[in-house]
Amino acid sequence: MQRALTSEKACNEIPGTHISIGCYPDRALAREFDLIIDLTCEFPASGAGAPQRYLCFPNLDGVALSEIPADLTLTREQKVLIHCAQGHGRSAILLALLLARSGLTATPGQGLEQIQAVRPLARPKRSQRQQLR
Repeated sequence: MQRALTSEKACNEIPGTHISIGCYPDRALAREFDLIIDLTCEFPASGAGAPQRYLCFPNLDGVALSEIPADLTLTREQKVLIHCAQGHGRSAILLALLLARSGLTATPGQGLEQIQAVRPLARPKRSQRQQLR
């Protein structure tokens, strides 16, 4: 219902990568990715039935991430979707951290700036932004 009420795209790709941030995907969108990282705990698994790798790190909306996978990194070549319910908070924080950890940006703050350049409504809450420091 939320997707029908907004002009925002379901997902946006970070320039120079195949890494996207977005809202909870429908099955057709989910099939486009090699890896889906799902941060929702309020919906069923978004990777159900999709032929790719699926990771779920359930987190509540609007609060700092409770779990940040220590060994997860991204590459420019992987076709990845990182999503939460709307692609504004949880997914923006995790993606900013992973962009820096993977050497795709110098800092998580720069990662968040790249995310906001393509997805302007990605505005994590204060408690979430504190994780970037």
